[in-house]
Amino acid sequence: MLRDIKMRYKQTVLLLLLGFILSTSFSVAGVNNVNSRKELNQASVKVAVTIVPQVEWIEEIGGEHVDVSPLIPAGQSPHTYNPTTDDLIFMSEADVWFSIGLTDFETANKGALIGASENPSFQYVNLSIGLDLLQEQVHNEGLVMNQVASNVDPHIWLSPTRTIHMLGTIRDKLQEIDPAHSAEYATNAASYISRLTDLNSTIAYRLSAVNKTVMLVFHPSWGYFADDFGLTLIALEEDGKDPSSAHFVQVIDEARANDVGAIFIQEEVSVSVADAFAREACVEIVQLYPLASDYYNNLDWTTDLLVVKLDQEPVCKGVPGFTISITLFVLITVAIPILIRRKKNG
Repeated sequence: MLRDIKMRYKQTVLLLLLGFILSTSFSVAGVNNVNSRKELNQASVKVAVTIVPQVEWIEEIGGEHVDVSPLIPAGQSPHTYNPTTDDLIFMSEADVWFSIGLTDFETANKGALIGASENPSFQYVNLSIGLDLLQEQVHNEGLVMNQVASNVDPHIWLSPTRTIHMLGTIRDKLQEIDPAHSAEYATNAASYISRLTDLNSTIAYRLSAVNKTVMLVFHPSWGYFADDFGLTLIALEEDGKDPSSAHFVQVIDEARANDVGAIFIQEEVSVSVADAFAREACVEIVQLYPLASDYYNNLDWTTDLLVVKLDQEPVCKGVPGFTISITLFVLITVAIPILIRRKKNG
């Protein structure tokens, strides 16, 4: 009986020991799995950007080492969009936010978005710092766009030269956050900057052949582009709103005086106002995409379009002269003979 008790005791001890070993193994495996997931999540730098065009910049430089998301989705305006719960969730995990730094969206929501971060290493980068900024241009008297000192034009991404400067800032910050891939970031940035520098030269060459340099737009988002390439911008919109009657008429007069054949609009503008203006000013409505996702290709495509449309004649060119000719024809063939007959009869 004593032998049986000892045997059962040994079996119990062996079972307890086996259980301990198995539980320890699973615990270690569990820790290793957690660490693996952690390493997997940290393999990509989580990058927030303000607008869709910036996504291409980050992906071109960061390649497979970045996970980038725009806070303002495609089809939304930086002037009116408000952040969603998904935006705040992404910001809570982001490593860095590359901000344009000048949009209405950022002015209104910067504090809340930065406050959502739960990452102790989170960094906020204002890409507009160090750039040659323009005052937002608002139309007043005459052709030249007058500057309003209180409003900085936020559309810096539409200037290739300023974008090249911003790409350097992005490269440097990614190298700081993720030094393990520093060389790759440097190589990728150099390649993309080279392509964009060549495109900038190509745009300048193409637009130098244009005879008419007045660019009529609804919303003044192309001010930096115009500044880069020697164009004169005229905006139909007035202080971010639909134009007053007086301004509407003034811009029609300036369009006619400068033989303008097209007005350039974007998705967020009032189509009804643009249609009314186009009818009165005898201009074609042409759509541009300042917030396109394919940044490089969009600048290239926009330039091709401008080369054609800036030199385009007004769509009803010659109508006034035609009307005068018809009037003279009626006078000569109908009215004057009637007057002569009446005089003879009288």
